[in-house]
Amino acid sequence: MKILYIHQHFCPPEGYGNNRSLELSKFWVEMGHSVTMLTSSAQFPANHPVHQKNYHQENILGIDTHILNVPYSHYFGFSKRILSFLKFYFYADKYLRKIEKPDIIYASSTPPSVGELGKKWSQKWNIPLVFEVVDVWPDVPEQMGILKNRFLLYYLHKEVHAIYQYSQKIVALSPDMKKQISSHNIPEEKIIVSFNGTNTEIFKPLLKDNPLPKVIYAGAVGKVNDVTQYVIAAKELEGTAEFILLGNGNEANQVKKIVNKLNPKSFTWQTWVPKNEVANLIASCDIGVSTIANYPVLEANSANKFYDYLACGLPVLTNYKGWQAEFLENHHCGLSSELGNTKKFVENLQFLIQNHKLRKTFSANARNCAITFFDRKKIANELLKIFLLLK
Repeated sequence: MKILYIHQHFCPPEGYGNNRSLELSKFWVEMGHSVTMLTSSAQFPANHPVHQKNYHQENILGIDTHILNVPYSHYFGFSKRILSFLKFYFYADKYLRKIEKPDIIYASSTPPSVGELGKKWSQKWNIPLVFEVVDVWPDVPEQMGILKNRFLLYYLHKEVHAIYQYSQKIVALSPDMKKQISSHNIPEEKIIVSFNGTNTEIFKPLLKDNPLPKVIYAGAVGKVNDVTQYVIAAKELEGTAEFILLGNGNEANQVKKIVNKLNPKSFTWQTWVPKNEVANLIASCDIGVSTIANYPVLEANSANKFYDYLACGLPVLTNYKGWQAEFLENHHCGLSSELGNTKKFVENLQFLIQNHKLRKTFSANARNCAITFFDRKKIANELLKIFLLLK
């Protein structure tokens, strides 16, 4: 089977982003299928040849990869991000004319323009479209107050709904995302939950004996993340644990101001580490933290750090409810607090820091959950079965 995978944010092995699309594609190639990846230069290293020209093609782990020179960064403001989305759409539409007709299109959003691109070429080639929803647009920017223009919102809702209706299957990365999508009058049976997942062979537990428990937040430092809550917790609990912040983003300067003001002890911030060292850094810690800003729509998130923590055997602490909180409670591998309740978030973190026996129990459960529910090889195989049924 020939699979066309359209993903603007594809991350190569030497990149620093989420490599879900790389690992899914690699598995499908290993199973004897052909994968053509159409992507942008956003996640490719600065020394990559695509940055010196408009287009580059190469084979990456058996994946026929077509790369368009369209920059994108978490540092971009909203308007600049939209321009990047539109530029990719028009460049990709042009280059799709040169790609051999596939058997199926797998289009991964954000942005929704990728879904529109997949819809157009699915109709042109008369082949199935499977639409993956990474963030539910325009619901998220609308409910965060980022998008306010009612005419633009009307247009986006209309366009996204048309993509939902046209797609043969819709892939949601969490159960709550499925609920969000189905609330737009989309039949639930059309929507498949396929978790972001993790590579359980790379992310795995390490033996450790830290003098003080190590707590880590590993992920983006953006508006949706509200990492300031983590900094506040580090200040209030200083002396009881070591706190690590691994990440960067467009809110980094604001967070740095809070760090400088509070000056928490035993707190380190690494904006990046080599990709091959990330798994060991996470596994060397004792507690993994995931935070979001005070917008209920974000509780449906499927951030990869949640899965990587579990795979490394870390108890997970969230500052929000939703499906992840329910999962942590049901499988006894972490704690959560109500969104916006910083006091409870700090109390839960203190409780985990002080309770070594509970952490040990949560740790074993976390690893088992990662293997059972979130291993990317299993996820890739489940998606492949759906592709073959639609072909």
